[in-house]
Amino acid sequence: MSQSEREGRLALQEADKKAQYKGWFGSNKLEEATDLYAKAANAFKLAKLWKEAGDAFVKQADVLNKMNERDEACTAYLNASKAYKKASPHDAVRCLQQAVEILVDRGRFSAAAQNQKQLAEIYENEIADFAQAMRAFELAAEWYHGEDSNAGIDVSDDLKDFVRARQAIERYQHMDVTFADTRECKFLKELLDAVDAGDAQAFTDSVANWDRLSKLDSWKTTLLLKIKKSISEEVDFT
Repeated sequence: MSQSEREGRLALQEADKKAQYKGWFGSNKLEEATDLYAKAANAFKLAKLWKEAGDAFVKQADVLNKMNERDEACTAYLNASKAYKKASPHDAVRCLQQAVEILVDRGRFSAAAQNQKQLAEIYENEIADFAQAMRAFELAAEWYHGEDSNAGIDVSDDLKDFVRARQAIERYQHMDVTFADTRECKFLKELLDAVDAGDAQAFTDSVANWDRLSKLDSWKTTLLLKIKKSISEEVDFT
């Protein structure tokens, strides 16, 4: 056992004792417990024990919730998700969901959207659950739109990386063999082809055909108009 792991386990043991204290000055003991859980988590991180680090941060968050320190609990859940991401993606998702719930309750929708986007990326890249990733991305988009913010989605940077975009579509097709035959897949390919060719008219026609059958909401329309404008201005994406 390394020194860091030993320190982490000792801090964790002491934190558990203080978290369960029922006598006088209980609030002081809880505050001490949160500090010790953070100390344990950071020691486990040094020892590269990511699951243990995440578990300690979750315990810290639980105590902070008990103290009604919701903002600090949110930070602890986010720290837990970062640790879990290296060892247990499903646990990382669970902690991000708890953090996002707090952010939404606080009315901090831009921050909620940013973390929801991270959650979606874990579903996509670590867990390979395309359906959950899409739902998570859509929810993030709704919150960005509600805050009238497109800051979280950099259209120009995404458009520059055609190889990455096409690889993503190919990856989705491998995840779900039926995806290639869907309207969504064909629509995405048409858009990429139009942007790649600098053909604003083909892009417009593709969007119009889609919109006739599946009405686009205002947020998607705004993004698509930005892309069309970038084509019309003949931006060099190479």
